[in-house]
Order: sequence, then structure tokens, then C-alpha cells
Amino acid sequence: MFAGFNTSLIAYGQTGSGKSYTMSGQGPNMGLIPLLGTAVFGKVMMNKDKNISFEIQISMLEIYKEKVQDLLSPNMEDLEVMESKDGEVFVPGLSQLPVDSFESIQKKIIRGFEMRSIGSTQMNKISSRAHTIV
Repeated sequence: MFAGFNTSLIAYGQTGSGKSYTMSGQGPNMGLIPLLGTAVFGKVMMNKDKNISFEIQISMLEIYKEKVQDLLSPNMEDLEVMESKDGEVFVPGLSQLPVDSFESIQKKIIRGFEMRSIGSTQMNKISSRAHTIV
């Protein structure tokens, strides 16, 4: 099984190079977020040990023009990225919403994407011009 792991996956590249497609996919072509989300809940469903429980949460933030905003919070107030003495990076006040299926993750991501800042470019009309972290 798995226990207590935090991971990060970063997609970096030029506008139009396929970062969003790689992470989210499109139509029947699943990206990394749907593939990994489905795999996590598949592992949870395989658990038969009544002494083991799982708590899965989602957060989604955007960094745009040096402002950090919670994309899953209705108030969209500016937040601050902090670092603890032991090097842990965190964002006080960032929503951590419980999810019980990949479908619930997907609904929250769609809601978060609707809140993103959009700054189109000549290469991409729906470019966010921001950094989004799920």
C-alpha cells in the first residue's frame, strides 16, 4: 500500500508546448492528473484492512503577477507562501477540501479552472499566464 507521501510534478515549457494537455488531457486522452487520481482511488478501493483509513484532500492555487490566490475558495483573497524552519513550504489559509473519488477531484479542478486568471497570447487564446498548482 502507500502511506504518508507527498509528491510534486511540474510541467514547464513554452506557451503552446503541451503542458496543460499533458497534465489534464482532453476528451478520452487522460492526462497525468486523471491517471494518477484514478490510480490513487483504485489503491484505496483495494484496501481490505479495517484498521487502515485514508483521507484524501485537494487544494488548488494560482500564482499570477506575484499574487497567490486559492482557486477553490469563493473569496479569492491573496495568500502568502511561507517556509517553516525545517524547510516545509506551505500556504496558510489555503483550502484543503476532502474528496472521495476521482470524479469529485475533477469537479473541483473544473471549478478552479473557471476561477483562473486568463491573459491570452498570440499563440494561445486561453493561456492562463499564471502558474497553477493542484
